[in-house]
Amino acid sequence: MKTALLKVKRAKSHLESLKVAIADYRNLNPNVLYPQHDIHADTTSWVVKISDDVKDEIALLLGDIIHNARSSIDILAYSLLLDSGLTPTRRTYFPFIGIDSDLQTKLRQTGLDALPSDHLIYFGTHPPSKTSNPALYALHEHDIVDKHRTIAPVASFVEIEHLVVSSSSGPMGFGRIRTHLVDGRCFLSGISGQIQDSDFSCVSYPMFTISDNDLGFEWSNVSG
Repeated sequence: MKTALLKVKRAKSHLESLKVAIADYRNLNPNVLYPQHDIHADTTSWVVKISDDVKDEIALLLGDIIHNARSSIDILAYSLLLDSGLTPTRRTYFPFIGIDSDLQTKLRQTGLDALPSDHLIYFGTHPPSKTSNPALYALHEHDIVDKHRTIAPVASFVEIEHLVVSSSSGPMGFGRIRTHLVDGRCFLSGISGQIQDSDFSCVSYPMFTISDNDLGFEWSNVSG
């Protein structure tokens, strides 16, 4: 069990490094807010432009977190057999399955069906399938992508707070605006008037999401 816990500890260490990297990116404050007038439609949009892309380090750290967390449960499965006086094989790993009915077959294939009943209870009550355990299964699938296809996708979004606009009808305040960026820019076309020099902030965040489109499962670092 010690090795599995070391992997979890390593994932937590990478998580702390990720928090630092995100804070460093935010502290760059790379955003510019300016008006853009459309002479044909006679409308003005406010444009947010970022001058610094999300650093590759953030995507790599996210991949390291996913991989270490995923590896810990493979090592856990291996350790359970050893601690039970059984012999693991090269086919011993944590048995992810597509549907719950495949559980017994996968347990036999991995040798985990020989575990004591008190260990097997977990697999019966929490089948590691897409339907019964979507968060854990999403971790598994994203680890495959990070190991074999590409680094974890990370994008930017912008959060603007305490924005006040002066218009012909008087001042209009916006508590919080969050929006995605396209080619380093976003357009706030619903805002007309002049932005007052008030205490507003315009900050870029890196954004990443772990999701399963088939199940509608999604976890994102963007909350609130």
